[in-house]
Amino acid sequence: MPESHRIIAANDDRLREHSTPEAGVVRTARVFAHDGISMMLITLGEGAVMREHTATAPILLRGLTGRTSIAVAGEEVQLDVGTLLHIETGVPHALSADGGASQVVLTVFRGA
Repeated sequence: MPESHRIIAANDDRLREHSTPEAGVVRTARVFAHDGISMMLITLGEGAVMREHTATAPILLRGLTGRTSIAVAGEEVQLDVGTLLHIETGVPHALSADGGASQVVLTVFRGA
């Protein structure tokens, strides 16, 4: 494949393969990184919480499996499968699995 483009994952099943949920555990796995763009898979086991933090660059979150609750800017947002959420640089946010395990694709745009 030429350097001008590449397939990162042929389908969502390929993304899910990067990590397996475990109750109470948050896992992250790098799926792709190139030229200021990073893509991670966040896996939240049932009952898992990723504590409030901020990002050093704008991010996009996409629900991959299950349902994820995201506390952002004083609001609770439900990230269902397929839902896309943009969060600006420096905005505090936290994630939690809502009613079972969930997986979220995180894309970070450094230098954007």
